[in-house]
Amino acid sequence: MNRNIILKTIDEVKYFRMRLIFAIELKEKVTFLILSNEPIFDIETLRNYLIENELNQFAKNEIINLLKLIESFFSYGTKYEAVPKMKNEFRYEYSKGKGFGSGNLMYILKVNDSLLKSNETDFNIKEPLYSRLTSLKYFNISNRLLDIKDLFANFLEQPEPEPLNLSDTSAVNRNTIIIKEKHAKIFSNNGFVLFEHILNEYIKPKNTTGRYEDLSYYYRCLFQDKFIHQKPEPFRLWFIEEYKEEFTKIKTKIQTTSPQRKKDYSTSLDWFKPQNK
Repeated sequence: MNRNIILKTIDEVKYFRMRLIFAIELKEKVTFLILSNEPIFDIETLRNYLIENELNQFAKNEIINLLKLIESFFSYGTKYEAVPKMKNEFRYEYSKGKGFGSGNLMYILKVNDSLLKSNETDFNIKEPLYSRLTSLKYFNISNRLLDIKDLFANFLEQPEPEPLNLSDTSAVNRNTIIIKEKHAKIFSNNGFVLFEHILNEYIKPKNTTGRYEDLSYYYRCLFQDKFIHQKPEPFRLWFIEEYKEEFTKIKTKIQTTSPQRKKDYSTSLDWFKPQNK
């Protein structure tokens, strides 16, 4: 049975944090050369896991543990960056890739979800048995962990919207239920009509600076007001597919709030109310 991707990622962060600490103590920069049959820090599998599964309390606790480990990894970053660069250089070339660098080259095999230090001879012998060759430095690892941190932050920072109580007439009056909703997997309460209006009137055009900050802010507002019922990552993937443009993440409301955006969202709600009668 395959291990949970969150637990796998926790083990990977623990391993490279340990190696980072050793490198600091030894005052030696290091590059990791890894043979595996699956990606290291597999953000796409993590993303799919979040999309496809309802997170129970155990999963949420493990995500919190993972985020704490990532912060712990970063806490050693300043000390590692202070380690002097080494003058020795290395090169490697295999059927799955080649490269060069300086400092120490550490060979690692991923066996049954465990990362095991190897030597060059054994690494060379076993290289044909693996499908992937990955080269990682502190910079690469940090970038991947930042992406993972952002991914989970998007999912954890917003509470799920509470389902409407249809027996509560005041709730029904506040939130009109639309049965045949366009793009119903994403929107509720006729939210796509409001979103499309905002997209056309207030979100900056394609290839314009600030477009995705606009999009992030209005997503947060629409989610908060129950016009969108999906979390950030499913919405982002839907938008990419629907509008054929790529962007990396939904930013937080704090990061994107501005007086003009607040005003434009309020104006949009005023426009929407008569449309939704």
